[in-house]
This record gives sequence, structure tokens and C-alpha cells, in this order.
Amino acid sequence: MKKRILILGTGVLGAYLSEIFLKKSYEVYVGTRYLRKIYKNYKYLKIEKKIKFFKLNFLDKNEVESTITKLEPEAIYYFTGQS
Repeated sequence: MKKRILILGTGVLGAYLSEIFLKKSYEVYVGTRYLRKIYKNYKYLKIEKKIKFFKLNFLDKNEVESTITKLEPEAIYYFTGQS
């Protein structure tokens, strides 16, 4: 079973960190408030098809807990913020 990483936030930091973990053969899951068709940072790095994006309400404790329990990530990186 591949190791998993959970990244919350789709900005520049999340994109470059995703690239690093993909090179180390991790499964990368990225939680975001709004699902989009294009994530320009990931497209620029040519990794958008290798990432598993999903919608997540960061303010809902139960939703966050169930996501963490389901994925069982090695680490969680939190890069969300006010736009």
C-alpha cells in the first residue's frame, strides 16, 4: 500500500509540496473548499492528473475527522487561508 499525504489548500505551497511527494511515490490527496476544473499551479507543474482533489468543509469537525480516518495519511499539511 502506498503512503498517503493529505494537503489542505490548493495554493502554491500545496502544489509544490504535492510535486515533492509525488516524486517520492506517495498518493497525494488535496482537500479544497471549492472544486474547480483547473488548478493552475498544478497544471503548471504538470501534476494535476496525478492528484486526488476533493471538496472538504474545513469548519465541519465531523467531516474533517471522517476524512482523516478514511484516508489514514502519513502526514497532514494545512495551507488554507482567506483569499
